[in-house]
Amino acid sequence: MQSCCNRKCHAILSLIVSDKLYANTQNQAITTWSRLAHKGWYLMLCMEAIRAACTLDAVVFTNHARERMGARSIKYEDIASSLSNGRIIEQYVDDMPFPSCLVLGYSNDKPLHVVVSLNNGMLWIITTYSPSRAKWNADYMTRKVVNKP
Repeated sequence: MQSCCNRKCHAILSLIVSDKLYANTQNQAITTWSRLAHKGWYLMLCMEAIRAACTLDAVVFTNHARERMGARSIKYEDIASSLSNGRIIEQYVDDMPFPSCLVLGYSNDKPLHVVVSLNNGMLWIITTYSPSRAKWNADYMTRKVVNKP
């Protein structure tokens, strides 16, 4: 598994997974992690938690995400592939009702952005799109700076 982008998150998730008082299964670990995050202990998501939710088939698509997937011809397999090889490029810790993040991943060598949130062991897919070169730099991780007159 790829190293977590944030050591504090990795330490909390590892502690919860290894502590039988708090978690007997990986699903309970993620649920507990989500509760800690919601209480303000830790509000940023990490790829370990996202990937763990994916492996448990604990994925929920918002109506908005389903509509965008249909309009943009993005398949579930594309999202699953992107999340399995992706990395977090932006954190939205103030999003409501739960913190979310933007993940950049690749499916069939094409970049894909997926906005996700984690709550009570469920991974919420909020929206997804193919990043545009007009709005993103060539790495698809950095937004272009737009100079307004």
